[in-house]
Amino acid sequence: MRIKNLGKRWGKLVCCGLMMSFLPGCITFSNYGIPADRIPEGLKAAEKGKRLPLNFALLGQPAPRDYTLAPGDVLGVYVKGLIPVGTDEATPLLQGQANFTNVYYPPTGQSATPAVGLPMEINTAGVLQFPQIGEIDVNGLTIDQAAKKIATACVKKEIIKEGKEYVYLTLVRSRVVRVMVVRDEAPENPTFLAKQAPLLSKRGHAQVVDLPAFENDVLHALTISGGLPGYDAFNEVWVLRRSNSQMDLNQQVWSSPIVDGQLPGPLHACEENATATKIPLWVNACDAPCFTQEDVTLHEGDIVYVRSRSEDFFYTGGLLPGGIVPMPRDHDIDIVEAISLANGSVGGAGGASGIQVIRTGSGPGNIIPPTRATIVRKLPNKQQIAIRVDLNKSLRDPKHRPIVQPGDLISLHYKPGEVFSNSALNMINLNYVIPGGD
Repeated sequence: MRIKNLGKRWGKLVCCGLMMSFLPGCITFSNYGIPADRIPEGLKAAEKGKRLPLNFALLGQPAPRDYTLAPGDVLGVYVKGLIPVGTDEATPLLQGQANFTNVYYPPTGQSATPAVGLPMEINTAGVLQFPQIGEIDVNGLTIDQAAKKIATACVKKEIIKEGKEYVYLTLVRSRVVRVMVVRDEAPENPTFLAKQAPLLSKRGHAQVVDLPAFENDVLHALTISGGLPGYDAFNEVWVLRRSNSQMDLNQQVWSSPIVDGQLPGPLHACEENATATKIPLWVNACDAPCFTQEDVTLHEGDIVYVRSRSEDFFYTGGLLPGGIVPMPRDHDIDIVEAISLANGSVGGAGGASGIQVIRTGSGPGNIIPPTRATIVRKLPNKQQIAIRVDLNKSLRDPKHRPIVQPGDLISLHYKPGEVFSNSALNMINLNYVIPGGD
């Protein structure tokens, strides 16, 4: 009688397992989809490849051996017997306050004091205006060349006798280029976010910087505004050019969405006469940088933009903890690595830790690990495809480990045989008592 009852119990168990294996739901859905080793090339994720950090010296500009003058420079001018008036013998000093601030780039530039003579600014035409000499064009000249040109003009006007001219010029304040740095970064590195966690802690940063001549480049703009892009930003810098003739075009372009990590319309890297230039900070080992010295040189009103990786995430579901997982910035991840990032376990029990699998009074219900993963990938035409991954094969063959791209939904499932086996094992109760010390 006992053997007969035991046979009936196992018969019910087998029937119950077969019924569960044919139930619809995530198990049946996971059976559909393109096998991981048969994904067409057009549906595979774009690989980043092997990339190396850029030589950051390329983001700056070489300083000239001799400073060349241009509109906006302020010079301390001393011409013996002429400027200042009534100073034939003594050498006057232009007194000023020392700069005790720790700001390397103060607004409107930093003055070098004390300086000899009276301050004179080169106007927009590139000339210095003297009351008795007239206009002296010094645009593009060095300080020594400008001093010789002023001395020659004084002798020509017979203001100073030849051989007794004494002209001394000092650079009081160099011209500046005002740019804006906009950094769309979070204060901390992103982590795994549960589905109920609010995305309301992000705040950007913007700064107006006056860069002196020959330091008006991307390298100095990044240095003064906080350094290289953070982990939550793309490893690239956009330089947006401001031009009155292009403002209407820029407004139309910015109203369009960003597609495939590229700014839309004419805002693409390395385009001739483009309104913006993308400067990558990591480049492929075999590729040369696609920007020039002019691209990293900033002009009045330009904007340096560091873009956030706000959409560089993948989503998890099924037996994985549901949430949003940020992707690594500088290298690719495959399906096995993505499951590990999502606090999952390949080859371990699904939905529970090892301690919870075998506990007092329960069966080893999910001790057989799930080996089926599904990647739901959105296509540019608003459709989606499902990619079926066998985790047992993925651990042996790299062709079964597809690369994950931003926006993918990764779900972990049991195969029908694994559901049946776990259901059968769940009928076994483990009751044990740990003996006390007394």
